[in-house]
Amino acid sequence: MPKLIVAHAVTDRSLVDLSRVKSELGITGPEQDDLLRAWIQDDSDAVCEACGVAPDQKGRRTFLAEAVSISFSAAEAASGALVLPWRLPFDQESLVVSIAGTDVVAGGYTMDAGAGLLTIDGFGRWGDAVTVTGTVGWELQDVPAVLRNAVARLARLRWVTKRRDPTLKAKEVEGVGREEYWIGGTGPNGSSIPADVLRALQDAGLAAPKGW
Repeated sequence: MPKLIVAHAVTDRSLVDLSRVKSELGITGPEQDDLLRAWIQDDSDAVCEACGVAPDQKGRRTFLAEAVSISFSAAEAASGALVLPWRLPFDQESLVVSIAGTDVVAGGYTMDAGAGLLTIDGFGRWGDAVTVTGTVGWELQDVPAVLRNAVARLARLRWVTKRRDPTLKAKEVEGVGREEYWIGGTGPNGSSIPADVLRALQDAGLAAPKGW
């Protein structure tokens, strides 16, 4: 597997800002700010993991913009087409590709950002170890709505369950009706993220394809 190194990781991996979540929850005071920040950070990490975002050398995952270095050994580069670790989007203007420390001239390679593939033009073989550097991810203000909505939805679910037994799955009152609750673990493969949220992320092309 190629190594993904981030020298200067973002200090806050939150994919949505606190003010938006508070607004959606109808919260105006600062009393719950620390709790909500912690939820937003945890849920941002959960969304990135569910999407299959590649971790850096310390296991951190994010869709926020970071300068990355991706290293393929000579053996890994022998196949020709290099499959980049799943991180979106890759800023191609900042992209630098080198073979054994020597930069490949622009036009000497082709990057299919949507497919996450990097190929060398000409003979189709890299011939040695390959390093790819560049900026990957969005600035906070540019994060796609589907990502912001996913994190905000998870925070809202936490807030709704805050004052009841989190293991309570349903409540039925005779003559009134039955109410179902989300308790987590309802997504595919036991994910803690609701299935409809995962589908929205997949439909938006933010989740890594199977087998990535």
